[in-house]
Amino acid sequence: MAYQLIGDRIHLITELLDRQRTQIELSFNAGGSWFEDDKDRGKKHLLEHCIVSRTKNLDFWQLKDYAFRENLNLNAFTSGLRLGLEVGGHCSDFYKMLDLLLEFAFQPTFDQSILEREKEIVLKEISERRGDPAYRLYFETNKAVFTPESYENHEVLGSSEMVAQTTLADFEHLQKQNWLKSHIILTISGGGIDEEYVSQQLKKYLSAQKFDEKYSLLPINYEAPSQFQEFSYKPVVSSIAHEHAEVYLYIPCGINFGNRAAIKMFNSLFLRYNGVLYDRLRDELGLVYGINASFDQDLQVLQIYLTCEIELVTRIIEETAKVLGDFQSNFKPNKFQEFKELIKKRDAITKDTIGSVSDFLSSSLRTYGIPETFDQFTERFDQVTIEDVAEVYKNLQVNWMNKKVVVVSKSKEIEELKI
Repeated sequence: MAYQLIGDRIHLITELLDRQRTQIELSFNAGGSWFEDDKDRGKKHLLEHCIVSRTKNLDFWQLKDYAFRENLNLNAFTSGLRLGLEVGGHCSDFYKMLDLLLEFAFQPTFDQSILEREKEIVLKEISERRGDPAYRLYFETNKAVFTPESYENHEVLGSSEMVAQTTLADFEHLQKQNWLKSHIILTISGGGIDEEYVSQQLKKYLSAQKFDEKYSLLPINYEAPSQFQEFSYKPVVSSIAHEHAEVYLYIPCGINFGNRAAIKMFNSLFLRYNGVLYDRLRDELGLVYGINASFDQDLQVLQIYLTCEIELVTRIIEETAKVLGDFQSNFKPNKFQEFKELIKKRDAITKDTIGSVSDFLSSSLRTYGIPETFDQFTERFDQVTIEDVAEVYKNLQVNWMNKKVVVVSKSKEIEELKI
């Protein structure tokens, strides 16, 4: 595993493995739809559809035939924050894969016929997704929970009207914006990697760029603004929800690079399968159908999601308060070392998966701005103490009174709940 910063914005992560497969991903950390102007809503999603469709010398059909013949897998993706490009194949084709990906990223060729075809596909995708009840309920709930300008209310799909107006000039403008505002993370995993060649090519592309002062480089760990509305309990009654209750529990919690390892241990001890809260609510008391929990770095909360019968919501909140209200009564010392060893074994197995180690470092950069390797984190995790876990617990216990509870259902009964 190797990491280097090239220039002020290109982060190169290489993981040379004894594998026949090689996979490469390049992402612009500020290339997603969140950064679109009103007149461009949805156009970055359309850009993603077109950016790996041809090169300067190969039109759409030629590139398609070339990729099939050489067994190269090409893909692109868009999220709210990122635009990503991917290519994978046999390690003997490393140079072909890298050259293709870097051309897509830094010197893309856009084509009117491709634009028109993909525009129709994206417009259909927008219509289809917006007709999906699960999609609609997700944003209906978020609208009730978060302030209008929050990232949680942002739709990558954008505007059908703006997408329909997209021109090739828009693509040139948007890709320039992606380059100038973004840190670029290039992760390469597998066999056949020539690190010196990668570094030379990146420096060549970097030196060819012309910078415009009106665009500012955003932090690599940029966080889109998010804010809860003012409430302690929020019932969301919707005709497209289920008859039962979907419960979202948000508990404020300080989440940072320093307690990253302790949070992972807390997760296993209390929130995951065989953890105290999971076992209590699901297997011991049978109060929930399902339970899922995660610590959200951007929102600085522990989010617990549960599905249950409406009449059980109040008791579930009470039982959760009990689990998070007394560390000594709910902490199981024997489980601490058991979970530590179990997680270390699971992590060792994860390392066998191509790309997992480089993806970990990439995620660390995007989340914390710190290039922590998988091995460095494993070492920190091995040093986590019971006191470290207790500190996370105390953080949640102190903030329990500031929790927010959201219940979603088709039934108006949830408006009568006393939370």
